[in-house]
Amino acid sequence: YIYIHLFLLDMALPFTIESSYICQFDTTQGNTLLNYTSKGTETISFEDLEYMSLPSGLHDLPTESDTVKFQILDSNGKKYLSMCRVYNNSKSVIAMESSTASMNIGIDRTKVKIYSLGIIVSLLKDDDIENLVLYEESIIKQIDSCYKDFSSQTESKQYITTTTDKLLDLLSNDSQLTESNTWREPYQLLKSMDCLIFPLWKQLMLQKKILIINNDNTKISFDELNKLVEYLKNISANINYNSVYNTALSNYESVLNNSKKCYIAYTTDAILKDATQSYDVLLELNKNNNIRLSDSHGTPLHATFVESLRLITQFKDDYSKFDGKSKSQQFIDFFYLLFTFNSIKPGYYKYIDTAVDIPLQAPLERQRFDKWIISLNSGIEQLLKSDSSYNKNTKVLVLKPSDVLTLGFDGFNKNDLEFMKNYIKQGEFSTTISNIDFKNFDFSLFI
Repeated sequence: YIYIHLFLLDMALPFTIESSYICQFDTTQGNTLLNYTSKGTETISFEDLEYMSLPSGLHDLPTESDTVKFQILDSNGKKYLSMCRVYNNSKSVIAMESSTASMNIGIDRTKVKIYSLGIIVSLLKDDDIENLVLYEESIIKQIDSCYKDFSSQTESKQYITTTTDKLLDLLSNDSQLTESNTWREPYQLLKSMDCLIFPLWKQLMLQKKILIINNDNTKISFDELNKLVEYLKNISANINYNSVYNTALSNYESVLNNSKKCYIAYTTDAILKDATQSYDVLLELNKNNNIRLSDSHGTPLHATFVESLRLITQFKDDYSKFDGKSKSQQFIDFFYLLFTFNSIKPGYYKYIDTAVDIPLQAPLERQRFDKWIISLNSGIEQLLKSDSSYNKNTKVLVLKPSDVLTLGFDGFNKNDLEFMKNYIKQGEFSTTISNIDFKNFDFSLFI
């Protein structure tokens, strides 16, 4: 008996499913919550569930089903995560009607059906969201199965209730759910982002609040955005990041501004770009794979010139994607052009060539970023042991451009220098180093 009991405890899910729901959008009533089934005796109320589970842009879904995730607060301000499947038959209706109707007859909108069927999970621990991702494949399979039965029946109130009851019952049975270790990577989005992954990664290292705006609804699925949130949290290697997923005009103030930690969120409501007080960094996904990264003041964030030398990139000749050379770098290049006719590479290249070995092409796995952070921290520790770089009495660290280049960053680039200063101030070295000074002139860059 004891053995069986322990085995059942071990099989319990590492998160708590609180409730299930089904919502509908139609042209006459808009977004409607059709039914909500709670696991416990007390019904928890959520505002805007029908708007969050049926976000803007659904009419342009690239497929007939998609997965939307979002955080939502109950009436007491407690945080929950919802995952739902969205079903939209509009494209198949349009295709069918277009093939049979004459040019003068429009599409019968009464045949268009848009539903969301999902669950709400209580977030008791910081790793509950990550645990849910592991079981996501299994959960989606059960949601799809319930919706298939629902869509084949008449849409009576009784069967709507039966559907949410059945879903909650299936997911309450642990044997229906199995863990999947398949890594979910947003390959196409990362390929389009290309070199922008570097400035974005640095913002993650600084624990900035990241908002992703999808302005190209017809090409990018909500599930791709889910994967992007998970990927960015993963490469940040920071447990403090809060995966908000979808946010909207109806709840951004309560969810984003209520977030005590740094977050990664996405939205299809472009107007949230104007809510600059809610985010630090904005990643805009525009048409034709045009992706823009900027801070909350609208200043573009680019990859550095040194990164352009080390990255296999589709934007090699697109100077709008990279910061240009600094004046000191231009002076060194001119010096070598004048005296060697470009027959010898400038002296600073020895630091670029021997820095952390990351000859790479997007997308990038987390191990590369982990390696870079380990090398960065190790390099800073070495500088702290050098009397010429670190004054133990004043706790002042002096960085030369060659030091920054050796650490794997761009010692000529003012944004990378600012990044280094902020990273050291907030990290494990914050108690050891009280101030950082940068030396502009570095003779070792010449020879």
